[in-house]
Amino acid sequence: IKQQSTISECLQRFQVDLDEIEQYIEDADMSVEHLLYMWQTILTEINASLINFKKIDNAMELIRFSIYLEKIIAPWYMVVGYSKEMMAV
Repeated sequence: IKQQSTISECLQRFQVDLDEIEQYIEDADMSVEHLLYMWQTILTEINASLINFKKIDNAMELIRFSIYLEKIIAPWYMVVGYSKEMMAV
């Protein structure tokens, strides 16, 4: 009976571990979906920026474009910080 209890406890722990792994996999899958969406968004912004850049024909438009580009790039400095934090975990 003790051996059955030990086997039962091991199986229960194994089930808990499998459930935890399943949750990690689901979280990773969701993260990948978010990353795919973000990369698509970035690609769209890059393409729009290229179109706008080709239309620049004076200094004022170039200044506006550079300010716009800085607004797009600035948040990525935060992403670098988040990435470093995630790597530490």
